[in-house]
Amino acid sequence: MHQKTLHPRSVTSPTPVALKSPQFYLQIIKRILPAWGAKLNSVQLKGASLWCALAASAVAIGNACRIGEILAIACGDLLPNGNALVQSEKGGSVRMIWAGLSPDESDQLQRLPKAAPLFPVKYIDCWRAVKLHGLDERIPGHEHKSVTHTGRYAVARKAAERVGAERAGEALGHKSKQAVTYYLDPSMAQKERQARKRAQAIKFLQQQGPQLPEFLREV
Repeated sequence: MHQKTLHPRSVTSPTPVALKSPQFYLQIIKRILPAWGAKLNSVQLKGASLWCALAASAVAIGNACRIGEILAIACGDLLPNGNALVQSEKGGSVRMIWAGLSPDESDQLQRLPKAAPLFPVKYIDCWRAVKLHGLDERIPGHEHKSVTHTGRYAVARKAAERVGAERAGEALGHKSKQAVTYYLDPSMAQKERQARKRAQAIKFLQQQGPQLPEFLREV
């Protein structure tokens, strides 16, 4: 079966797509995440890059994608109906998502060079924009609020209830069948965090152990 090759994002600057108007990005937000749209509707529309970052974040949450997957969408990955093809960051399958575009908007963007990015911003721009407007959310079992990952957790739980954990993992584009358990069990995040800290402590002891007092050498 032929698999469509996604277009690599252009890394040249400036990009032909540049930035659209704040209103263009606000419309995407309203379509994808109406709750965000209602909250942001009264915000003064300043800074296209900020609104581009918010739109990319909304598309990530609304489609249960990783933000890096959304930022990797090129204009050549768009489809006539406003959908887009997305490649999983971690080796999973190519998925089709709604990019929040109307058919006319998608048609205009497809006239640009295929490698031009749909959202010409970086992850740090998305993080700052979401934090600035207080749109980050708490996920059970996590130490910090999530900026764009809440959509994946919500879809994982709902899909697992309806079709089982394995199919839920497929919906998220997971390559590993076990990966979805991280989303379904809040305690997994805490356990992983503890394991990571323990590994760091062991590494530190291996490097500094001989110089430490004996009572500090045990983890």
